[in-house]
Amino acid sequence: MPLGRGGCQLLSLRVSQQLLGDLAALLSAVFFGIHPLIVEQLRTQINPITIMTWSSATSSLLLLPFALIVEEQLFPSSFTGWFSVIAQAVVAQMLGIGLLAYSLKRLSAGLTSLVALSIPVLSAVEGWAIFSENLSLLTSVSFFVILLGMYLAISSRSAIKPKIESSY
Repeated sequence: MPLGRGGCQLLSLRVSQQLLGDLAALLSAVFFGIHPLIVEQLRTQINPITIMTWSSATSSLLLLPFALIVEEQLFPSSFTGWFSVIAQAVVAQMLGIGLLAYSLKRLSAGLTSLVALSIPVLSAVEGWAIFSENLSLLTSVSFFVILLGMYLAISSRSAIKPKIESSY
């Protein structure tokens, strides 16, 4: 069945939205990979709580302009909305980033960066399972590459640090 003029516009809009989502996923993967490398360098001189505090504050300030431009409403208007925001801050930010910073005491930043790359993989699988999103062949190949890299990094002797290098 040939697409009419409206179908072509819908298809190009969908492709551009998909491309924008792919670019956002790629950018988040880059930041997920870089973050442990930076934290490892700071970890030798600063405790994890201070790192987490400054990381959260910096991220908030950098993302605020995008939120103001993209979103119509910045703050939740219901108790359920506020509960969701607070729960996400506690679980994702405090526990997730805090435990990642703490784990760099014993694990190499290369390993934790590679493991952090599994987050977009898990997000894509969740999108497929919950929202019936399509997973392309290229996406499947990238999953395989990430999982192979994780296997090689975990089986490496350099994944675990031999000696604690800071008092934090």
